[in-house]
Amino acid sequence: MAVSCSNDDDNNTINSSNFYGLGIGNTWTYQFNDLQGTWNENMQTVTITGIQTISGEDYFVKESETTFDDGSPNEITIEYVREDAQGYLINSFGTILAHPNDFNFRGDSYSYFIGNEEFVYRTFLNSSNIIDTVPAGTFIDCFNIALISFNVQNQVRVGSGQAEFIYAPDIGLIKEKQAFLGGGPFVYEKVLVSYVIN
Repeated sequence: MAVSCSNDDDNNTINSSNFYGLGIGNTWTYQFNDLQGTWNENMQTVTITGIQTISGEDYFVKESETTFDDGSPNEITIEYVREDAQGYLINSFGTILAHPNDFNFRGDSYSYFIGNEEFVYRTFLNSSNIIDTVPAGTFIDCFNIALISFNVQNQVRVGSGQAEFIYAPDIGLIKEKQAFLGGGPFVYEKVLVSYVIN
């Protein structure tokens, strides 16, 4: 049975108990909104196209195609993700991307240097059991994953926040907000417009 939703649905409220909506053929459509007001027509379609075995683990192949309002060529990216038995969302690099209720998890991804100081991007659960509304509907029991930058030497947070990712149970990512490198205010958001979950 397929579950779907679009921005034509009125007062759509989702209440479910699963996590990321991973499954072959599942599709999400997002709209990018420039929070500084210069554009708002960029769109992205994300589709699970198959399964790839990497280092003995099966990952879903997540293919994203972004179209731009300025006529630039479409951008296609591929990511490999899986949900483990404990409910962690993990990519093919071994980075923990999300968990709905473990406030102790820390997902360190890539590091960078400014002078001789090393910094690392880290994901963690910021809040849970929240309600969020996007064009695709209103979703309950959501959780918010933050991505921030830390100084490796003293573990001090850098900037006011790099990104936030809001996941809805059984659906997956419904909203993303991004700031420029080094922190500061959010400059754009990506919001779920429609989806098909098989």
